[in-house]
Amino acid sequence: YLFCCCGHVINVYSTLSGECVRQLRGHTGVVTSVVVNPHNKLQLYSSSLDSTVIEWDYTDGVILKKCKVAYPIITLHAPQYQPFLVAHWQHKEPDGKHLTDVVHLVMKSGSGVAKCELLHGSLGGLKTVDQHAMSIGGGEQEILAYVSGKKLYVYSFRHNRIHTHHLNEAKKTGVQMTCVAVHPTERCIATGCSDGRIYLWFSVCNSQTVTQTKYHWHSLACKTIAFTNEGSYMLSGGHECVLVKWQSNSNMRDYMPRLGAPINYISCSPDNNLYAVCMKDNVVQLISNNFKVRQIYQGLTAAHMDSYTRNICPAGLIVDPRTKSLVLNGKPGHLQFYSLQRNKHLYNLDIVCQNYISPASLNRPTFVTEIENAAFDSLGNWLATVERRDDRETTPEIRLKFYEYISKDQSFVLNTTIDLPHQKKVSCMKFRPTNQSEDPTSLLTTSEDGKFKIWQIMDDTDIYRNNVCFNCDSVGFYKELPAGAADFSDDGSVLAVAFKSVLTVWDPDTNGLKMSLTLGRSSNDVIRHVVFGNETCSHLVVCTTQTKMSVCNMLSFSLIWEVLLDVSVLIADPKTEYFAAFNAKNSLFVFKPSSSTPEYIQQNLSDSKIIHALFVEKTEESTDTLPLCRNTDLYFMNAKQELLSLTTKASLKQNEENGVTEGNLVRNLPQTPYSRLLAQKKISTNVDTTQRFSADVLGNPSREVVEELTITPAHVLPNVRTLCAQFIKSLTQPGALKAKMANDDVSDDENDEDDNVKNDDNSDSESDMEVDKQQTNTDNKKSDLSKTFEDTLLISDQKQELGKSYTKALKSVKIEQFTWLKSE
Repeated sequence: YLFCCCGHVINVYSTLSGECVRQLRGHTGVVTSVVVNPHNKLQLYSSSLDSTVIEWDYTDGVILKKCKVAYPIITLHAPQYQPFLVAHWQHKEPDGKHLTDVVHLVMKSGSGVAKCELLHGSLGGLKTVDQHAMSIGGGEQEILAYVSGKKLYVYSFRHNRIHTHHLNEAKKTGVQMTCVAVHPTERCIATGCSDGRIYLWFSVCNSQTVTQTKYHWHSLACKTIAFTNEGSYMLSGGHECVLVKWQSNSNMRDYMPRLGAPINYISCSPDNNLYAVCMKDNVVQLISNNFKVRQIYQGLTAAHMDSYTRNICPAGLIVDPRTKSLVLNGKPGHLQFYSLQRNKHLYNLDIVCQNYISPASLNRPTFVTEIENAAFDSLGNWLATVERRDDRETTPEIRLKFYEYISKDQSFVLNTTIDLPHQKKVSCMKFRPTNQSEDPTSLLTTSEDGKFKIWQIMDDTDIYRNNVCFNCDSVGFYKELPAGAADFSDDGSVLAVAFKSVLTVWDPDTNGLKMSLTLGRSSNDVIRHVVFGNETCSHLVVCTTQTKMSVCNMLSFSLIWEVLLDVSVLIADPKTEYFAAFNAKNSLFVFKPSSSTPEYIQQNLSDSKIIHALFVEKTEESTDTLPLCRNTDLYFMNAKQELLSLTTKASLKQNEENGVTEGNLVRNLPQTPYSRLLAQKKISTNVDTTQRFSADVLGNPSREVVEELTITPAHVLPNVRTLCAQFIKSLTQPGALKAKMANDDVSDDENDEDDNVKNDDNSDSESDMEVDKQQTNTDNKKSDLSKTFEDTLLISDQKQELGKSYTKALKSVKIEQFTWLKSE
């Protein structure tokens, strides 16, 4: 298994199937470290910023111990030859000074407060507070090493002493150590530096005889180092997106390039066959020792470049109408498709088609082509994107691309590319809603150059192929003002475009201006959002500026109401009349445009700024008490690139119950020879005979045959003999006659006695009365049985031996001739 810290939970992944087989939930803060118990391989230790340490049985997902410590833990280690844990935490003194301590923990049985003792000589203020700053190893003579700035500190568990070593070359260059790793079997320590060099330290427990060996390949800072389980190889990674494999005691090395993002952390399996490489873009790649990718564990791809810090997700959050998946910016130049239902990354769509190149210096990041806008049409057949590259030195590059969905290939294919669709940055892009698939598809783009354009699909067929493409159909502008937010009405008949503080309404068919309305208090009060309502509020449009939110009526071209509110994100529920607005303080306001009174308010939804939000239609019916969550789910993203959702406690509990269960764990386990002999499901062959031979069940199978006879045209019908055989067979139920025989076998002997009594002329009066009574019962049985035969019409070509009761019953059944059905 592979254990990953994912927020407040620990995900347990299968290295064979790549699926998440279990989630360990018990921490209330972010999980910082996870380590396998060296004395019991089926147990796991985890630490968190909630100041707790938990011992798990990860096979059953059970908490064995849970202890509280004094401060949030940054790193947790489990020495192999010591009966305690080693923790690394940081706390703040009353004078405001931050102190970093390295302590050992002794967990008590059950739950309570762990026993903590400060290691001898522990420092009072480490400059480097990072998970890569401490490591444990050295075989039976275990040592602990941690780095801070230009110093390396080595603690010996056997001698209970700390040795301090300095990086001599750092005195002149100002290089600092960034990571450390201790050899698993020898007293050797590897440290990575900010200049890309790696130093191997020997004889570290003796300050006078310590020696160094230098390895240098990385051009940028080395971020992580790891030894294999036996120490024969050393792995390193950094900003170059290259995994480097060094052979111990030599300068021989191998490379695995183009991993796609800087490397944050490396972990080796106990058998040295697999390397887990954690990337900076929230991806974990499972790589074999011969540098082949085995599995990729990926959540939402995170933006890791400095150029993205200005706008983490420039394309926003959109939904693919076909797969109902979330689409947003992924790797540089890509759009990622993420399944919200399965909480799984689906695939990446390469839009820019350019390789990512690591920067030559971290102080001067590389400018890449970013996807700033993306939109789907209502049917999901077309995808439009706008990409832009601006290095502030050359002319900006802007491209508008249209992708067509090919059902045969199940992928999007580039159809049209338009270079420089606008002279400046594109502000907004939306497809026009269409009610019918026959309506031509059109796209709206607005730009800071003061124009909005409508691009419409056109026929591009020539003698070589049948094709369509997009061309500019119309251009609009208003008083040379920059065009900003825009939106179509629900039926696509009205277009609203914001030009600074002025809201304009247009006819998209004729490109004619209908009216204009000034909403801002000044020309600098720019309209941020323009969103039309849905359902009963489709004639209302909601606009926001830096100081207020306004609602306008498109029927009367008048302002209905406005409130003072600084709205940063505004979205409309496509299935209801509700709107969701987030202000600068991360508070949520749910309202209807027809009323200025909010129906729901939730404050402090996130500790960082909310930048995007989206309504997603539910795939299953919901009974939530909150009207906003009955038909759709509300998702929003903050500046930390965390995707959050608004739901009720009842729905949250239900989702946890429907999540990763014991059945998923068993299903992903590798099969053994004995498990292959066992069935996955047990099917009972016991059938309720009373329900099996009921008259209602017998008549149902012939319905499809009768419909086929009546619906199919006469000139294409097969031979009548074939139709009759199929029809008669549909009416026949195997075992029905046998079941009836079983019910009447008990009365066969009584019927024989009745015949003897009836034929006896010397019987007395009592016998005659008894015979008459029995004869009446027999007649009733005959009529019932005759009715049964008429209902079921049991006919068989095979000869069967019938009992006496059935022979008598058949005598009373009228024989019908069906010779007219015989074909000539």
